[in-house]
Amino acid sequence: MRAAARLGRQVGCVAVICPTGLGGTLDRPPKPAQTAVKNLIMTPVAGEAFYNALASRPSLRWFLENQAYAERSSVTDAIVEDYWLATHQPGGRWVPAHFIGGALNCSVASDLPLIPGPVMVAWGERAVNTAPISTAPDYVNLARHGELALFAQSRLLPHEEEPQAFADRLEGFIAASAA
Repeated sequence: MRAAARLGRQVGCVAVICPTGLGGTLDRPPKPAQTAVKNLIMTPVAGEAFYNALASRPSLRWFLENQAYAERSSVTDAIVEDYWLATHQPGGRWVPAHFIGGALNCSVASDLPLIPGPVMVAWGERAVNTAPISTAPDYVNLARHGELALFAQSRLLPHEEEPQAFADRLEGFIAASAA
């Protein structure tokens, strides 16, 4: 988002996929509990143990089945393993710690108005409280030239759950943006 805002005309358009996270609202400052979790995760021994439990295969499977994917059957062992490997790279726990604690500058709400080109906001219609569909219009309205792309069979990952529909919609969006 920041790169698109800084590069101006070099970026013709931007696609944003379910831009909320952690059940948050637009531009909310971190809550004390978020700061506490961040500090816990960053401690050497207790933080490592807490993060390993939080990012365990069973925890990741639960999140993917209940929050990320619309169909539980879509969550295969290979997908869980991919997420597990991504979360257990060296330094992996620092990113979620800062994200949960609000230390990373991930303010989609403040960045969207700065992007001069069209923005497609892709949202799964079956999204749950992690990215409630009721907030989608707020993000579209923040963009100078926003367009909402809804995907009926998706939650948080329309590009994974409906890849062909997403690709078709994105292709059309890019073509219209270039015109």
